[in-house]
Amino acid sequence: MKIKKCEYCSCEYTTKVHNRKYCSASCKAKKDRETPKGIARMKKISDARKQTYECGMCGKEYFGFIKAKKRVCSSECLRHYNEYMNKVLVWD
Repeated sequence: MKIKKCEYCSCEYTTKVHNRKYCSASCKAKKDRETPKGIARMKKISDARKQTYECGMCGKEYFGFIKAKKRVCSSECLRHYNEYMNKVLVWD
């Protein structure tokens, strides 16, 4: 067994495999995401899951995920929406 140093997080780990560079699968995945190819892949994946929506409070268009239930563009609009709903819906 060899003691090696992870190329991503710099922690020491033991391994039986001589060509292993990372201490875990998560470190390998994080390093892969930082390469130019990984950045392009992540951008392509995230763009495929997004589309444009119109904000329910201010009417501004924003880019959001398809399966998201939130339909406001910002935290400020969300706050205004919650204030409006608290006035409209009176809970007894």
